[in-house]
Amino acid sequence: MSEQINDYINKIINLDFIQALKMTFVHMTLCFVVLGIIVFFQWFSIFYPYIECIYFLMIQMMYAFQYIQRKKLNPVFMLFSVLLSMLFIYYGKQYSILTLTLPVLFVHMIYLAIIYHISFYLEKRIHFFIEPIEAYFKQLVPVFIAALLIMGLIYCQNIYIGLFISCVQLCLSFLTSIIGILLIVVLTCGFWLSGIHGVAMVGILARPFWTQMLMVNLICYINHQAIPYIGVEGFYQWFVWIGGSGATLGLVLLCRFFAKSHYLRQMGHQTLQSGLININEPVIFGAPIVQNRYLRIPFLVAPIVMSLCTYIMMAYHYINIPVMLAPWVLPSVFGGFWATGGQIFSILYIIGMIIVSLIIYLPFFICYDRQLVKEENA
Repeated sequence: MSEQINDYINKIINLDFIQALKMTFVHMTLCFVVLGIIVFFQWFSIFYPYIECIYFLMIQMMYAFQYIQRKKLNPVFMLFSVLLSMLFIYYGKQYSILTLTLPVLFVHMIYLAIIYHISFYLEKRIHFFIEPIEAYFKQLVPVFIAALLIMGLIYCQNIYIGLFISCVQLCLSFLTSIIGILLIVVLTCGFWLSGIHGVAMVGILARPFWTQMLMVNLICYINHQAIPYIGVEGFYQWFVWIGGSGATLGLVLLCRFFAKSHYLRQMGHQTLQSGLININEPVIFGAPIVQNRYLRIPFLVAPIVMSLCTYIMMAYHYINIPVMLAPWVLPSVFGGFWATGGQIFSILYIIGMIIVSLIIYLPFFICYDRQLVKEENA
């Protein structure tokens, strides 16, 4: 049963539009790191008036490039994508560019999918005796339909764009709530415990919203306004998934310095460096945590406790809400310092969260370690 579910999930993940969406925000992550450096050192005054427009266009163009490349469409459709994006900026003046970003991205996804299916249909259906005429019509007709679609989408935007914006805002509000945050944590850990890469699975669907929330936070930070969204990716990355999903750095420290069994002591020695930079696949599959009756409970409980603590601390402004994206390979203490705009207290708090995860793992670690010692002695 689990294998069938895994196969079904893998088929969904490998759909071209989902992979194009994934790669769009993978590349945007690198852009956000650069943007974080610029903001951190306050070099943003030159391009700040254009930052929302740049962000809007980069996401639309990056998705169009990824999808067109995967579907092997005519590169001319990149020009239509630019035109569609610019027309939405021009005719959607009643909305802010930042508000339009995700709704227009979803419109863009639908637009390119229609173009692809029309091109695919014509490729199979149009047949002439003269090959040059056939090739010409197969190129001309999709381009003509693409132009008509743009006109129709812009003309009818008042009918659907408001609904799209409302749906996006509803998703953002849910994902930044404590219920949405706990759901993300439980789903991520649940996928891991099933042998599926949890962050990759959840991130494909959540990252567009995380990126949008982070951009809003960054704009508010630059303008010295209240930061609205707690549940951005940096919340999990630096304050919950310390050492990786399941907050396993505490477990790695226990294995490295307190294990009595040879197996866990050796594993702690080998995984400490990777755990410090948030890579914990060696622990998840090496301990193993998957299908382990001792370790799967704290693997779920630790991040839930840390999420609740961090949410309260950020909601009451003891910890700054993340406003920048730090490179994920940084140790959590440095990543949290960067993401919160240079808050010193965040370093102390993350150290405290590591101790919390260590305490949660401790009784389960002791039981598992004793079991391994018995097996080794036997």
